[in-house]
Amino acid sequence: MSVHVKKCEPGPFQAVKDGSKPFEWRKEDDCRFEVDDLLVLLEHRRESDAFEPASYTGEVLKRRVTYVLRGRFGVPAGYVVLGLGPAFGQQDGLIAQATMSSKGLHR
Repeated sequence: MSVHVKKCEPGPFQAVKDGSKPFEWRKEDDCRFEVDDLLVLLEHRRESDAFEPASYTGEVLKRRVTYVLRGRFGVPAGYVVLGLGPAFGQQDGLIAQATMSSKGLHR
């Protein structure tokens, strides 16, 4: 099992949170997603203008990858559609915190 920490804009983040979007579309540039991986989404606000830097809101979601679709049904090379389910349990929080700390991300 791998842990993937990714940014997510507020609209899609809320849709994953409320369950109306049980999937995620991602580019596989520096990682390879597999079933049972942990996806940690950090809600990230884009810059609203040149003077306001993008920032994390502090909201975090953890989801288990339940399905990986790549290279079929119109999914271009280098991209995946991930089916998402509930995270495994409390130990995932510790894994995610360690991963966030190692990437210099703080809530």
